[in-house]
Amino acid sequence: LIIEASSRVGGRVHTSRDLINGKPVEFGASWIHGAQNNPLWSRVTDRMLKTTSVRKETEVVFDFNGEELTVAALANKDRQFSDLLAFLEKRRGLMTGDRPLQDLVEEFIATRKLNARERRRLAHSTEVAIANEYAESLSRLSGKNWNVDEGFQGGDASVIAGLDALFPRGYRIRLNQAVVKIEHREDLVVVTTDRDTYRAKAVICTVPLTVLKSERIEFVPPLDDSRKAAMGRLGFGKLEKIVLSFPKRFWPNDTDLFGVMGDDKVWSEWFDYTELLGVPTLIGFTAGLKAEAI
Repeated sequence: LIIEASSRVGGRVHTSRDLINGKPVEFGASWIHGAQNNPLWSRVTDRMLKTTSVRKETEVVFDFNGEELTVAALANKDRQFSDLLAFLEKRRGLMTGDRPLQDLVEEFIATRKLNARERRRLAHSTEVAIANEYAESLSRLSGKNWNVDEGFQGGDASVIAGLDALFPRGYRIRLNQAVVKIEHREDLVVVTTDRDTYRAKAVICTVPLTVLKSERIEFVPPLDDSRKAAMGRLGFGKLEKIVLSFPKRFWPNDTDLFGVMGDDKVWSEWFDYTELLGVPTLIGFTAGLKAEAI
C-alpha cells in the first residue's frame, strides 16, 4: 500500500502528457544518471524500455553577445575548468575549517589572473557542472564537502516512454491523504492520515525533508535527538526547469545542448528535445539563487 499526500504518485518524478501532443514531458527528474549497477536500469531492461542519451560532444556555447565559441575556445574553457577542479582538490587537503566554494573559486581566479572573458567562461562551467548539478549556488556550497557524494557510473539516459514507465506495479495507492501520525506499537505500525487509519507490519517513510523538519507528522515514540540533529544539519538546493516549444527551430540542428554565458543569463544551460518530442522544443535549467529569483 502506498499513501500519497498529493494527487499523483512519483514525487520528484513528474511526467506530463498535457503539454505537447500527448508526448511525455518531464516536469521533474529528467534522466537516469548512470547505468552501471543502477537498480533503475534493471527495470529499464526488464520492461524493454527504449532510451536516448544526450550527445555531450555536440555542445555549443555562446558568449553573452551571441558569439559562438570556437572549438579552440571550448577546449580552453574545458581545460580551465579542469585546472579549477585540481586546484579545489588540492586546496581542500589544506583546509582545517570550511569556506564557501565561491570563495575558493575567487581565489583561483586571483591566482591565475583571469581576464573578463576567461572569468565568464569559468563562471559558465561552474554553473552548469556544479551549481546546476547540486541545485545550489556556489556561495552556498561547502568548499570542503561539495563533491563528496557518490553516484552510479555510466552515461545519462532519458526514457522515451517517460520516467513514469519505471514506477512499480501492483500496489494499492491512496492519493490525497496526508500522513499526520506514525505510531510504532509492539507488533505493528499504525499510520494515521487526514482521512483514514492504516495498520501494517512495517512502514517506509519517504516524505520530503521539509515535511520532516516542519514536524507536521507526529512520530510515536518521538524521533530521537540524534535523528533530529541530523535533519537539522541537512539542507537542499533549488533547481528550476523551463520547457519551451516553437513553431520552428532557430538553433543549430546538430547539437543536443548549448550554453549561454554571462552573469545576467538566468538560463545558462539548454537541451534540445526536438527529436524526442517531435516538436521544436528546448528545456532550460537554472539553480540556486537564480532559481529562487524566478
